[in-house]
Amino acid sequence: MTEENMRAAGLVVVLGTEASVPDLGGVQIEVWETDEPCLRGIEGRERMELVRDDIHTRVNELKHRLLASH
Repeated sequence: MTEENMRAAGLVVVLGTEASVPDLGGVQIEVWETDEPCLRGIEGRERMELVRDDIHTRVNELKHRLLASH
């Protein structure tokens, strides 16, 4: 994303801790540290489903927060 896009959005969600986003003063930045099932020995389809479910839950929570704030 460009700085212009991020400023227009007002809220940037970064998935994982490896990516970095510059401080854009006035732009809310959330870093979602997602569960990494492979650290617990979970691989393959089960791993992907757990990651998917974690992201799905976070997106729904964000949706409810955004709707409640308007």
